[in-house]
Amino acid sequence: MRLGLSSAAAADADVDTLLAASARRGLAALELRDEDMHGVSDATSAAAAAVLASDFGVAIAGLRITSAAPPASTNAAAVAARLDAPVLAAHGSTAERIAAVQAFEARGVRAMVEVSGPADGWLTDVARAGADVAWQIDDSVSDMAGDLRLIQSTVPGRLRYVRLLGGGPEADMADGRGIGALMGQLALARFDGPLIVAPSSPRYHVAWGAWLGRRGGWGCGSKAERDVVTLSSTGMEE
Repeated sequence: MRLGLSSAAAADADVDTLLAASARRGLAALELRDEDMHGVSDATSAAAAAVLASDFGVAIAGLRITSAAPPASTNAAAVAARLDAPVLAAHGSTAERIAAVQAFEARGVRAMVEVSGPADGWLTDVARAGADVAWQIDDSVSDMAGDLRLIQSTVPGRLRYVRLLGGGPEADMADGRGIGALMGQLALARFDGPLIVAPSSPRYHVAWGAWLGRRGGWGCGSKAERDVVTLSSTGMEE
């Protein structure tokens, strides 16, 4: 399991800054959303970002597509390929996301369907499609570990990616949601994909900025900034 950060945590930061912040926090992966200002928007910038990520020792976990652009567009496929990262289809209905995944895969690009909330609301459709899954856990999920067991038994080997809304500076507010049980279940299942933390709401942007070391604003990142913080057993806070 690789703990990581979504670019949603600092939507106005460039990829250099996001990678530096991830390294400082001891996070091993970075998710890029197409709606953020990270600057990775074409094959050339994606290739540069991949080199920079390697330099920081942070993997690009995925390219999350939320826009209404045509599914499996040539540009998105090229960006994902240069990043050597899968696409998360996160726009439209579940059926539209499944169709987008199939279109990306036809282009030779790894892709997965992003689903959100309790498993019983989407598991049947995803199982029927045979698609790989990126599960977004929001506050509507009351039994994270129980849902995880259901997913693993219904679509074994298909859960490739987990997004947790909250964590980081919001960890104290997540008490009672079962994050510890989720982490334990993922470890028990030897989950080897990314566990990405992201803000549950844009209103927490100041707290996330401070948590990532944005006191007074960030400049461009550099390898010299890597004062890595050791994560706790929950992986969510110091």
